[in-house]
Amino acid sequence: MRGIISLIDSTRIAALSAGCDDFVRKPFRVEVIFEKIAKHLGVRYLYSSPQWRNGVEENSLDLSQPSRLQPDELREALAAMSPKWVEQLHQAALKVNGKEILTLVEQLPQPNDYLANTLTYLVNNFCFEEIIALTQQVARE
Repeated sequence: MRGIISLIDSTRIAALSAGCDDFVRKPFRVEVIFEKIAKHLGVRYLYSSPQWRNGVEENSLDLSQPSRLQPDELREALAAMSPKWVEQLHQAALKVNGKEILTLVEQLPQPNDYLANTLTYLVNNFCFEEIIALTQQVARE
């Protein structure tokens, strides 16, 4: 067992001296990787509530800031958009393509600032499942 520990220690020392910021040995837990990323990049993770993942629920995501729409307002705003644009938004969300979604947001006419702000917020917070659920709901209506 002592040989394994010194092998791990030497591997760790070699990785850190080669310029790595940290070392995680196998088998690793996903939580440890996310903790290391948060530590070294200074990020904070925001997780969607379980209600939102199972379908769009009112007030399940805090969109209370005045520049963003509440979930019911967001559905209405999306329903007012062309079906082709909503389908493109849906496809981009399925691909988890934030850049494509933001390009679609740029195509919005001026009076849709709240919709643009809300979609940008969802993309920036990696809430692609919410966009998928909303666009599916709008397509069914």
